[in-house]
Amino acid sequence: MARIRISHVLVTSAVVGSLLQLAARAQEEKLGDVNFPISCSAAAQAQFNRALAMLHSFFFPETVKAFTALARQEPSCAMAHWGIAISQRPNPLVAPFPAEMMKSGWEAIEAARAAGARTQREKDWIEALAVFFKDYDKVDLRTRTLAYEAAMARLTERYPDDTEAAIFYALALNEAVDLSDKTYARQFKAAAILQAIEPRQPNHPGIAHYIIHSYDFAADLPTGSAGRAALRAARAHGPACASHALAHVLDAGNVGRSPSRRT
Repeated sequence: MARIRISHVLVTSAVVGSLLQLAARAQEEKLGDVNFPISCSAAAQAQFNRALAMLHSFFFPETVKAFTALARQEPSCAMAHWGIAISQRPNPLVAPFPAEMMKSGWEAIEAARAAGARTQREKDWIEALAVFFKDYDKVDLRTRTLAYEAAMARLTERYPDDTEAAIFYALALNEAVDLSDKTYARQFKAAAILQAIEPRQPNHPGIAHYIIHSYDFAADLPTGSAGRAALRAARAHGPACASHALAHVLDAGNVGRSPSRRT
C-alpha cells in the first residue's frame, strides 16, 4: 500500500512539474484554431471563429461581448445570435444558471430564428440549442439538459463531418453526466469522441479543455491515469490549458475524492 501511495505521489509530482512549465508560458498562448463555417460575411466568419474559440475556453463574459458585437454589426447573421445564446452559460458544467441568463438565451434563440439562417445546417444548430432554453421557467434543468444532449447526438448523426458538432456533443455529454453512475459512461464516451478528433485538430481549444473535463469524476480510475490524460490534453493544446489542467491534476492527486468541476 505504501509503495502504491509513493508511486501515486511521484506520478502526480511529475505531471504537476510538467504543467507548471507549460503554465509559465500561458501568457504567450493564443486562443487556438477554430473553424466553424457559417453563411455570413467573410468578416463575420473571422469574428465568429474568434468568439467561438473564446467560448470553448469558457472565457466569460468576453464571449458574450464578442458575439453581441458581431450581431450588432451583422444582424442578419443568425449564428451570431446562436453564439449569444450559448454563451449565456458562463461554465456549462456548473449549473444552475441565473434566470436572467436563461431569459437572455431564449431571446437570442428567437433572434436567431428571426434572422433567418441561410442553410439547413445552421437551422439545425439553432434548433438543437433551442431545446435547452425553451420553457426554462417551466421545465426543470435536468430535463432540458438531457433534451439538449439528445439534440446534439442527432446533429452529429446528421452531419458526421462536422467536427464542431462532435465537440459540442462531447461537451453536452459532460453536461448530462449522472453523478451516481460510477461507470462514467458519458465521460468516457465524450473523451473517446474528442480523442478521435484531436490528431486532426491539435490546436483546437475545446478538445483539450473537454478531455480534461471528461476525467473530472474519474477518481476511481487506476492511479495517475486521470492526471496523465489531463497532461496529454494540455500538451496537445499548449500552455493555454496548462493552469487549467494543473488544477485538475492537483485535485486528482487527492486520493479518495473526485476532482471538482472547474472552468
